[in-house]
Amino acid sequence: MNLILKRILFIGLLSWFNTAQAQIDTIFWFAAPEISASVGDNPIYLRFMTYQNASNVNVSIPANGGFTPINLAIPANSVDSVNLTAFLSSIESPAADIASNNGIKITATENISAFYELKSTTNKEVFSLKGNKSMGVNFYTPFQRFWDNAVTAPVSFSSIDIVATENGTTVLITPRTGVTGPHAQDVSYTVTLNEGQTYSARDEDINASTTLAGSIISADKPIAVTVFTGALLNGGCTSTMGDQITPEPYAGTKFVVNTGTSTNDRVYILATQNGTSVTVENSGTTATLINWGETFELSITDAINYISTNKPVYVWHTSGYGCELSGAQVPNLQCAGTYNTAFTRTTSDSLGLVLYTRSGFEGQFALNGIPGLIPPGAFTNVPGTSGQYKSAII
Repeated sequence: MNLILKRILFIGLLSWFNTAQAQIDTIFWFAAPEISASVGDNPIYLRFMTYQNASNVNVSIPANGGFTPINLAIPANSVDSVNLTAFLSSIESPAADIASNNGIKITATENISAFYELKSTTNKEVFSLKGNKSMGVNFYTPFQRFWDNAVTAPVSFSSIDIVATENGTTVLITPRTGVTGPHAQDVSYTVTLNEGQTYSARDEDINASTTLAGSIISADKPIAVTVFTGALLNGGCTSTMGDQITPEPYAGTKFVVNTGTSTNDRVYILATQNGTSVTVENSGTTATLINWGETFELSITDAINYISTNKPVYVWHTSGYGCELSGAQVPNLQCAGTYNTAFTRTTSDSLGLVLYTRSGFEGQFALNGIPGLIPPGAFTNVPGTSGQYKSAII
């Protein structure tokens, strides 16, 4: 089984575990990708975590009047789930290049964290839901460019899945490879969506050399975007990889990436402006220059890696456990968060906790309210930061 390596950012702390880079909020939108049944597309769960206050949580599909909303009353400091497997045909995007009525909306009366989990015995992935930080009008899409998709029936593919949060939303899409339609590479086209409607731009070429990396998604009203790749071939495994990404204003210039236990960790750095200088520091130093829409790919083996750029970039990290793969957008180092966050373990798979913090604060962690379980001695300096940041792997 794969260790699902995802990230939660809070007060400059970065954690990898199977709840992902979830944000604390009261509203979440999500466009669920179509996962091929041939590689395992169920069960599917929504997971919710409350904090100091109990919360009433509502799950709806606003564009589908035939869907009965699901309501949960979750006590404070608790975890609850919704099994969505029976609703797969209602929530997964049914086809490419059409407006579908499949967008998921989650509202809560108090702050919660949420994630969407694929928990097949042969295929696992977590999509972190980022609340208001997922909603915007300008996105660049990071993707891996190393592993091919397997030949499956139904077909597996890479996709950009979009959900509108308001009626009459015009979305401009510039794909960096040809997508189903057909729509040609680098030729912009528009679609119009109403609240809760979704659109899937799909690259059905299974070769990694044709990539959606660097595609541009713009809208005149807020949307949320999911990036997805199904059935990636790696040794004897086929893996789903995906995440909900943040809009361009949350791109950054400083990042910490910790390797997992994958046999091949890779980092993808996507420029949003011309003349972007990139420096990656670990046991050595790697430097390059990339332009708007270009992606720099780097294989990493060091435990801690520091990425700095002179202009905002997206960073995508692929890792996993053995030959099983997972992928996620890396939050920028200086993204503000909260003093508390929650995670839950939903499988018996291996679990790792990775943290980073400013030097001097490594002794201020508590786990389930218990200090000392994350000792200061577990932290080491992040290379390239002159001792300003420390990181720990638990």
